[in-house]
Amino acid sequence: MRTLFFCSVLIIAYCFTMAQTKNDSIEFQLTYEKAYNLRNINPDSSMLLINKLVKISQLAGKKEWMAKSFNLKGVVHYKKNEYLKSFVELEKALKYTNNDELKGKIFINLGNTLSDMGYTYSAIEYYQEAIRVFHKVNNQKFLVRALMNLASEEFGIGQTINARNHLKLALYYAKEYQMLEEEAMCLNNLSAMFIHSGLIDSASHYIYQSFNAYEQTENYFGLADAYLTSIELHLEKHELNYAKSLIDLADSIIDHLQYLEGKKLLTSEKVNYYLYCNDFHNASKYFNLYLQLEDSLNKRKNQSKNILMPTIQTPTNGEKTRTPIYFSFFQLVLIFVFSVSIFVFILKNYRNVKE
Repeated sequence: MRTLFFCSVLIIAYCFTMAQTKNDSIEFQLTYEKAYNLRNINPDSSMLLINKLVKISQLAGKKEWMAKSFNLKGVVHYKKNEYLKSFVELEKALKYTNNDELKGKIFINLGNTLSDMGYTYSAIEYYQEAIRVFHKVNNQKFLVRALMNLASEEFGIGQTINARNHLKLALYYAKEYQMLEEEAMCLNNLSAMFIHSGLIDSASHYIYQSFNAYEQTENYFGLADAYLTSIELHLEKHELNYAKSLIDLADSIIDHLQYLEGKKLLTSEKVNYYLYCNDFHNASKYFNLYLQLEDSLNKRKNQSKNILMPTIQTPTNGEKTRTPIYFSFFQLVLIFVFSVSIFVFILKNYRNVKE
């Protein structure tokens, strides 16, 4: 009878625990999807939901949930140009996860943060590590994203041919696997590369294809970037009316998103626009505003760099750092002392028992 009662209690407790775990899992997934979908549209609302995700993960004791929450939190901080906060949250995420795919995503996000802080070569290492991981797990979507980001960094340091090749490879994969958002980003980035190389006709071929894709995916940060690229294109072609229309559209989107980096770039395009129009008063006004925005962004990046300088680590591909000899010797002495202490304690205890 006692055995039956004991087994019944165990079964009830097990069922209750499984039901609670399932409820926690459903709540986490639904909240995560809402937060993820809001990351580009309304970062502040997304952040509130992410804080809720962290609490759910802590109460459930799920490390992988914690990793996903901190990764998304790092992404949202990055969207808000809060680079130090982004780096800290992404480092937390990396410590909590053992999942290869999530590690690859975190590598990409760390690369993005370090890139915007000016650590170009560290960013390249993270992107290359992400490409290796996504090849291994056969995740084409994030392989495309890693290739795009690697191409952007390579272009920034003058490796133009490598950059175009990696970006065209990313575009091929995006079209092959019907990845609309990734395709839009590839098109936008290729257009920007061709503009900077002076190949205006090639740039026109790519940029207009990206607008519709961004709108369908509701990626308004991406749409703002595409508008900035198109504004630059129309100014290069001296099509000032088209450029002004796009400036007004980009202005409203960027202000709504509080996209500080985009605001700086748009202000630069306004300076160029008014110079083309021979309106030197407005050109001067927006140039002063551009300097203020650049100063604000640089201060934020430098603050992050000063704090992060001693702590930044890049992927080492399995290499281990060597422990200094004096530290190893100290460890051996410490182990010896503890061993002797434990032996003496056991011996005394043995004698007391014998007595």
